[in-house]
Amino acid sequence: MQLNLDSYEELKCLHHALCEARFHPEPTYRTLQGSPLTAGTAEKVYDLLVENAPSETEREGWRQHRLLSPHSPLMPAIEARARKLAADSTLSRTERADALRIFIAPFRIADHHLEDLFERVGQRRPTLW
Repeated sequence: MQLNLDSYEELKCLHHALCEARFHPEPTYRTLQGSPLTAGTAEKVYDLLVENAPSETEREGWRQHRLLSPHSPLMPAIEARARKLAADSTLSRTERADALRIFIAPFRIADHHLEDLFERVGQRRPTLW
């Protein structure tokens, strides 16, 4: 299967639409947010953004943007999901981490930041690492 886009701007638009669906605080389709299928699609679109960036500067910007920081505008949604996962006693530590990584796709978070995030939301402390 193939999707043809006419411009880099269309690709950016698709990325932003996926992010809106994945991180909106009141989503219409909640199942999209934690879905491995939408996570995989978001990963592919982001990879295409990096590969097709019009300059090395923009390509490097996309690479850096992929690494989440505590100041990311996505953090409130990520913290809310981490709180729900931390409260779910049926999940192991590994299952919680895997579920959150799926949720944040196509973005990345370092292992130590992920652990700190779960520790802080479990204790209701601010999540700045």
